[in-house]
Amino acid sequence: VLYGVLAFGVDHYTGRILSWLAAATFTWGLNRNYTFRAQRDAGLLRQWSRFLAANAVGGLINWTIYALLVSVSTLAFAHPVIGVAAGSLAGLVVNFTLSRHFVFSTETGTRRIDWTLVALPLISLLFVLGAKVNPWPRDFWFETQYFLFGHYPGYDNYAPVSAPALLYGLGHAIAVVMGLDLTGEFYVDAALQNLLVLLGVCFVYFTLKTMRLGTLAGPLAIGLLVSLLAMNLPQAFYSESVVIFMMSAVMLIVAVMPPHAEAGGTKFWVLAATWGVLVGLLVLTRMTPIFLIPAVALLYFRRMPVRRIAQLTGVAVAASVLFIGVTVLANHARFGRYELTNSSGRHVWQGVIAITDNAQFRGLNWWEVPPEGFFITRQDPREPLLAVLSRQTIREKPGQYLLQGVKKFVTTITVPPYYFGTGGTKGHTNPLNRTELLPSMASVMHAGAYEKVVHGVMRRLYIAFKWIYPVTIVVIGVTWVALIVRRERRSAGPLISFYSFLALVFFGTLWFSWQVEIENSRNAVPNMPLWAIMLAMAVEYWRRLIFKPRESH
Repeated sequence: VLYGVLAFGVDHYTGRILSWLAAATFTWGLNRNYTFRAQRDAGLLRQWSRFLAANAVGGLINWTIYALLVSVSTLAFAHPVIGVAAGSLAGLVVNFTLSRHFVFSTETGTRRIDWTLVALPLISLLFVLGAKVNPWPRDFWFETQYFLFGHYPGYDNYAPVSAPALLYGLGHAIAVVMGLDLTGEFYVDAALQNLLVLLGVCFVYFTLKTMRLGTLAGPLAIGLLVSLLAMNLPQAFYSESVVIFMMSAVMLIVAVMPPHAEAGGTKFWVLAATWGVLVGLLVLTRMTPIFLIPAVALLYFRRMPVRRIAQLTGVAVAASVLFIGVTVLANHARFGRYELTNSSGRHVWQGVIAITDNAQFRGLNWWEVPPEGFFITRQDPREPLLAVLSRQTIREKPGQYLLQGVKKFVTTITVPPYYFGTGGTKGHTNPLNRTELLPSMASVMHAGAYEKVVHGVMRRLYIAFKWIYPVTIVVIGVTWVALIVRRERRSAGPLISFYSFLALVFFGTLWFSWQVEIENSRNAVPNMPLWAIMLAMAVEYWRRLIFKPRESH
């Protein structure tokens, strides 16, 4: 059908809509007469319309993948069957699941579709189609895909085998297979980042459902997704998208682990191994998630057998040591230095610039220290100097150093994360050598009005988020204090609650980040899954305390 309408002069995008309607009608007939033959009592027109409605989400996924490929790949444009095949595979699981539970369900009125799981991918797809792509990757994360096992692109030697680099390596492999240029590769990587953010939010949703917060799970998951999209995070090539995905998966495992720990067996070890790998990658990528290991031991104490806690934390420690060790050895093989990163001195310097006794460099950020703007492939000459000055300052003024960290935490904790991908080329790489954002998929398909609508909606949502975020932080903090005070009546039981576990990781990692570096609201983004879960728990706590005081325990 697609090739037929293209022969009559219809464009690729409209033609795919017409061919999808034909395919959906055909597959509805097959499903009615074969796959779900026993459930074909419904009227033809009513069942057909329900089928189209249920498959609209999968159809939108299908069409988006197709449109992306024919827009950025000359091969797919010349042979649109490639785009049709890729899109059909992408929408297959969604289509079957919704058809089974919504159109051909055998339990009328009892098996209902989960509209949150319909809304989340729909929101993501609408955003992907209308949002521009930032062509200025931050801190060489994007270029690490080319240097996983070779030379490094610059002196900022971040761990080149950490999770973001692996993601961009996958994007590069897809681009090579599809014959895409670098511009097309940027679109592919933006799509992958959007997918990871979507999956991370789905993990948060399932975590809240596991915690029996089903009433709040849907609104909080949608709110989290909208907040991340409003910040333009998945379109901006920052490593936070990958960390959000991994952190959300870790939280889901933490929530579902206790029953499996009691039983032991294969399920426990699969969960433990997955948890360990994710924590190891988080530590390699961000370091501060190392707090997860002792925090989860406190959480599970008296909730799980001690041997299971030891096994779980041992797996995470082993994975972290393995990943860090491999990276250190790889850097020695390539650079002749045993190091995880050659920028630690410059980062720690950001935490002492206001209290150092060095009059020459006091108050200067590391990039302002002479030789300003200096760039060298192998080693930044400022690194060893600033490392020595930082250690000296911390030894001489530990009290001032800690006090300054507390001050940065207090003044930054309620500051909402900033908008990503609009800072121009300053401080970023510029591999496409362009100064404007890449157009949205809508603009590529000559639908600029849709792009303006998406931009306007997201801009207003971000303004709302900027006002809401500090309020939620205060609510989360007050709730934590209230929970601690009320728990003093109970001497027995677990050491900390799940809420305290989340709060310790959230606030602890942010304090440590701002203690050793410059205060940056961006550091809160990787922990936003924790923020959403704590907010749901805080709302439920106050709801029960006010309306159902007997259930508040």
